[in-house]
Amino acid sequence: MTPMCPSLNMGTMALNVWEKQETIRCAVYRLLHTIYSYPGHETMNFLKGFTLADDYYRYLSSYSNADKKRLLGSLSAMVHWGASGPLEDMEVEYTRLFISSFNGTPAKPYESVHVEKGRIVLGETTVRVREFYRRFGVDLGQHHPEPADHIAIETEFMAYLIEREMSAYLEGNIEEADRFRDAQARFLMQHLLCWAWNFSDKVHIYSLHPFYREAGMFSKIFFEIETPMNLRFTKGNENTQKGFS
Repeated sequence: MTPMCPSLNMGTMALNVWEKQETIRCAVYRLLHTIYSYPGHETMNFLKGFTLADDYYRYLSSYSNADKKRLLGSLSAMVHWGASGPLEDMEVEYTRLFISSFNGTPAKPYESVHVEKGRIVLGETTVRVREFYRRFGVDLGQHHPEPADHIAIETEFMAYLIEREMSAYLEGNIEEADRFRDAQARFLMQHLLCWAWNFSDKVHIYSLHPFYREAGMFSKIFFEIETPMNLRFTKGNENTQKGFS
């Protein structure tokens, strides 16, 4: 599952409003996938090359100035701290926050832990998420290092759905584009939005490293505005409201 989000550089100015919005959403989900995966040198290189503020500010034009300032402030601070390292400090904090800690893991990155009784890993939710992936062409395989409902995988899957929607539309396959857009709304309602805000809040509160503290704030604000209502009108049928039951 490797989303190929369109470039936000030279090609962005030529895109129409819808294409630009989807390009930015795809890039943000790729960013979330990166920051909630185990950090490495590729993480720092990704953050050093990440430039989104101007386009993302225009994308947020319909939101309040306070929301825009909070979101872009967290994005700027997060990219700064992540790109400057040191990597070893990020690795230690990632392990403490998400994997193992003497006093308990403050922010477990699995949907099943947040939505199921008993706060278990690899619960029924994990199975449902994996089946959702399969319905849209993604099979993680039996030997994937993380459960299917890990925050980094769920956000990568959203980027994949956006990329497939855009590709289908640009190829003239409106029915297929609508299918992948509807899948985004369903996945948000049935899975990601059921727990991602609470998870992000815990990251922001309990992190001892400024990168993850700002990452938690950024993703928390993003999930406040990334709602299925943003997806109610498909590109192929702008005048028809879609249902996502």
